[in-house]
Amino acid sequence: MTEWFECKVSYDKENEEGKMKKITEGYLVDALSFTEAETVITEEVSKFITGGSDVKAVKKEKISEIFRSGEENEGIWFKAKVAFITVDEISGKEKRTMVSMYQQSENMLTVAADLKENLKTSIVDWEIKALTETKILDVYEHKDKA
Repeated sequence: MTEWFECKVSYDKENEEGKMKKITEGYLVDALSFTEAETVITEEVSKFITGGSDVKAVKKEKISEIFRSGEENEGIWFKAKVAFITVDEISGKEKRTMVSMYQQSENMLTVAADLKENLKTSIVDWEIKALTETKILDVYEHKDKA
C-alpha cells in the first residue's frame, strides 16, 4: 500500500533582483515512514539547490490516486475530491465514498477534463466534488514504481 507524505522544504533562492530570499516549497513523497519521506525529499531537492535546505514539515496525506499530465513534470498539481457512487443491493440506497486524488494539469480550465479522461475506465460511477490548486511542485514515487 502506498503511503503519501506532503513535505515542506525551505531554502534560499535568488529572486529577479538578484537577492537571496528564503522560500518554502511543497512536494509529495511516496514513502514507508516519516523518516524515509524526509530522507527522500532531502536527497531529491539537494540535486537542484545550492546551499542548505530545511525540511520544515512532513505530514501524511491520504491519496487514492496520482495522475501526471502527459508532459513530463509540466503542469500544476490539483487536489480533487471525488465521490465514488455505489448502490446498496438490499436497501437500494446510494452510497458515496469520498477519496482524494492529485491531478497534474495545465490549468484550472483543463483539470476536470484531464481527471475525467483518467477516470473513464472506472466501473463505478463517480462525480467530482471539489478541485483545488495546490502548491505542490513535484511528486516523488519509489524508483521501482516510476
